[in-house]
Amino acid sequence: MKTNQKQNILIGITTVFCFLLLIARFYISNSFNYSFLIWNLILAWIPLIISRYLARKHEFISINNRLILLFSWLVFFPNAPYILTDLFHLSPKMGVPLWFDLILIISFAWNGLLIGFLSLLEIHQLLNYYFINSVTWFFVSFMMILSGFGIYLGRFERWNSWDIATHPFVFMKRIFFSLTNIELLPRILGVTFVFGIFLIVSYLTIYFLTQKHETEQ
Repeated sequence: MKTNQKQNILIGITTVFCFLLLIARFYISNSFNYSFLIWNLILAWIPLIISRYLARKHEFISINNRLILLFSWLVFFPNAPYILTDLFHLSPKMGVPLWFDLILIISFAWNGLLIGFLSLLEIHQLLNYYFINSVTWFFVSFMMILSGFGIYLGRFERWNSWDIATHPFVFMKRIFFSLTNIELLPRILGVTFVFGIFLIVSYLTIYFLTQKHETEQ
């Protein structure tokens, strides 16, 4: 069985588990709390769809279109780890044990991270096709720091990936305002670099574990 097929089965199983937990919660609580997790997980799939397409078709796509797709991937990638911040919503609610909601959110967050890192592995391999190893690692690390900033924008500024296309000037103006606001700067830098470093360390773990596995095979 091909690697991508195995990955698709694995992601399919974890996704089904997430939705079963959410459906059970809807039934038990008779409410639609945490339904936003569905949309967040859908957004997390977008970078994987883009990376899969690039991995298969990059040799047949013009350089300009490759750059556009790579930029689109970077814009949507933070949606994958962003689900971790949905733990902010965790609080005791009527009719459902807190431990159940904890498992529910962690399951969606883990699924988002899994999808995101699979996508990143494909982008990393694609970059290796064009650049030397040290350059690709610099790009990967830089993209993770940018993703940390993307998580900040999504959680605290309430922007989403679509806003770059629909409200680009307002979006850039807001970023400029945030980065020049002394009061906001400590939180911006803290969230950006802590999440960015977390993503780098997590990806390094996934990367070298998968490399070791492939070598043994």
